[in-house]
Amino acid sequence: MNYLAFHLYAQLASWGGIAPGGNRHTADYPSKSALIGLIAAALGINRNDHQQLQNLANSLTFAIALIDAGDFLQDYHTTEVPTVAKQGFKPQTRRDELVVLKDKLNTILSNREYRVNASYNIAVALKDNSLYSAEAIQQALLEPKYHLYLGRKSCPLAKPMQPEVIQADCFFNALEQYQQLQKQPSKLNDKTRYYWEGAISDFKPEAEIINQTQQLTRHDMPISRTRWQFAPRQEYLWLNNREAT
Repeated sequence: MNYLAFHLYAQLASWGGIAPGGNRHTADYPSKSALIGLIAAALGINRNDHQQLQNLANSLTFAIALIDAGDFLQDYHTTEVPTVAKQGFKPQTRRDELVVLKDKLNTILSNREYRVNASYNIAVALKDNSLYSAEAIQQALLEPKYHLYLGRKSCPLAKPMQPEVIQADCFFNALEQYQQLQKQPSKLNDKTRYYWEGAISDFKPEAEIINQTQQLTRHDMPISRTRWQFAPRQEYLWLNNREAT
């Protein structure tokens, strides 16, 4: 089976979770919605093309090797935005909002969380209904149509993603081969955590990991971008033998 594997590293990353009130939390590792958005941006899919985005979400499954979750950073964030639009006027730039609509400005406060210097390897499996091949997505990641970032526009990539199409029989072997291709140090395995969706056997067929696997629920399966709605999704966590003991 063909897998597409790539590396993510940025000085800042933010993987949104449930956001009550003004609190914008981040997880330790990428959400499915963030990875879908990253690939969609690379392919040139418009963020308002709901059908294409949904097709992408339904046709790709992911496994994540969390190499380093990075340090935690919280930002007390203030933003001035107009609360009421001027009749017959639609702002085209940030300057329009601040100058033309200055009498309608209001301040929004929020607490935003980030991961600093986090690092991940990602493996993507394409279902039979996928409209794109692994090679097409690889090329898009090498020459993205839109700007790529890790969760927020303030979190641009800090190094190339180095995508590779890899032939393997499971997520784990695809990630292992990718690590070797990129000449990443083998000691990473001593602290790496693995997350994936699907069945346990999709990640690693051997029965040895079953007793070391946890099932998690994450609310990151996009339903509607217009309403910012996400459905719960099941995924698995596996700690390698050394960390588990």
